[in-house]
Amino acid sequence: MPRMDQIGVLNRGWGICGFNSSLYALHTHSGRGSGRGKMADASARPSRMLAEIKTFMVMLEAYGRHDILQSIQDFTRAFPGFEGFTIKAYIGRIDDIVDRDWVDPGDAASYSVGLPPKAVVTYLRMVCGFPSAQKVAVDAHVQESLVGVSKKSGRTAPYKGLCHWMYELDGTIYSWGERFGSVTDANEDYVVQYRIALTG
Repeated sequence: MPRMDQIGVLNRGWGICGFNSSLYALHTHSGRGSGRGKMADASARPSRMLAEIKTFMVMLEAYGRHDILQSIQDFTRAFPGFEGFTIKAYIGRIDDIVDRDWVDPGDAASYSVGLPPKAVVTYLRMVCGFPSAQKVAVDAHVQESLVGVSKKSGRTAPYKGLCHWMYELDGTIYSWGERFGSVTDANEDYVVQYRIALTG
């Protein structure tokens, strides 16, 4: 199982923060060798991470959650350079990559996919084993949560300008394989717009 400081490393080059932040939480609640621990391992291996993302999308299709799939597609398209993003094409690229078990590091940005708040909650509940995960007030006092941030100087975008997800545990923020004392320590331009608690 990867160390805590390895989990967010892929997110330095890929826009996969909704998944990475969830895997931070999974790591916190995982025992070595457990099923959850093996899932958290995805965060340190590029092809395994992409397989994890595909698994979630296929599950959404199987459960008829076309609303979530559409929201992921629409949200991803809102980012510059991703206007033509489709779930179908993304899964096709993952299939090719996983078959070869090799990811082109020079093509990192194209592995990005945006998760709006409801999609993050659904991933936490459906895949990560947090059935009580729910969106709460931004200023709610919870021990552990995922926080969605926008930039004060950011563009006008869906979901209050949401641009990044981070994991918070006991007041410490985890993102990109690093630790911060607060959201603004990570980036002074960040403003918390969403908070997802893992327990009710």
